[in-house]
Amino acid sequence: NYRENKNISNLLIYQIERAQTFYTSAYKKIPKEDINGQIAGLLMGKIYETLLLEIKRDRPEQVLNHKVILPPLRKLLVIFKCFLKNKFYAFSN
Repeated sequence: NYRENKNISNLLIYQIERAQTFYTSAYKKIPKEDINGQIAGLLMGKIYETLLLEIKRDRPEQVLNHKVILPPLRKLLVIFKCFLKNKFYAFSN
């Protein structure tokens, strides 16, 4: 089992923030005309991004001892927000 270590915690926070930067950069680079073909990937990305935020919020080092999950209802909420925020037009074609 993992014992609390500030260096490990700092490393995990650094990696989470790094991943968040990559997610943000990737979202910005998707051309609007390609969004319909990328919906599944975008939604999974948002779910994983939300999971990282949960890990960061609740002492990141805990992931070394405990499984972190998003309940199905929370995943649905993330998907719903993603559709509203990004105004996907997949179903309008």
